[in-house]
Amino acid sequence: MCARANYGLDPKMQQFGQVGRFQLGEGKVSLGLKVGATFFQGNYSDINVSPDGLDVDPILKDESDVFPNFGVGAYYYSDKYYLGFSVPNILKSKHLDFNGREFGSEYSHYFFTGGYVFDVNETIKFKPFFMLKSAFSAPTSLDLSTNFLFNEKFEIGATYRLDDSFGAMVNYAITPDIKIGYAYDHIVSDLKVATPSSHEIILLFDLKFSKKVSSSPRYF
Repeated sequence: MCARANYGLDPKMQQFGQVGRFQLGEGKVSLGLKVGATFFQGNYSDINVSPDGLDVDPILKDESDVFPNFGVGAYYYSDKYYLGFSVPNILKSKHLDFNGREFGSEYSHYFFTGGYVFDVNETIKFKPFFMLKSAFSAPTSLDLSTNFLFNEKFEIGATYRLDDSFGAMVNYAITPDIKIGYAYDHIVSDLKVATPSSHEIILLFDLKFSKKVSSSPRYF
């Protein structure tokens, strides 16, 4: 039996988002709504299952479908801390079901994140933050990170993902609008067989707008 490596699964996603914002106490709340659809096309007739690669199994028919979806999120932030919660894809989509086995399925995930900025002194800020991610039918992933910011210029930090990886980063503000940095990530889970570690060179720059988009400490 021979088969082509590409099974002809071709999902394309189109989505639209809307955000609302209002004042609440000392901070602001942003609410988001995303509406979208995944356009799925399966070219199964391209799969060759005969030894000579000439005959096509008649059960392998091309299919196409549209899977609607929507997501919601809320984000509260002040000058010192932020909290956010979102479910980007609320509906579950099953693109292909073959003898009870699901392929190309999309599951609901939820994200919960937060952070705080502590003023250690006039020149040092301590910024711990976290992100909790889970599918309702899968194990939970927890990211714990912390950064120290010195003189609003030099930043050094570390991150840990539960049972998966740990890493470190540094960056330096050349100007108030341009930063360069380096990040290292080391994987300790089973994924290390494919890629045990990674190195990243970072370039960050701010685009000037007439109105500031956000003043959250997440964007220091």
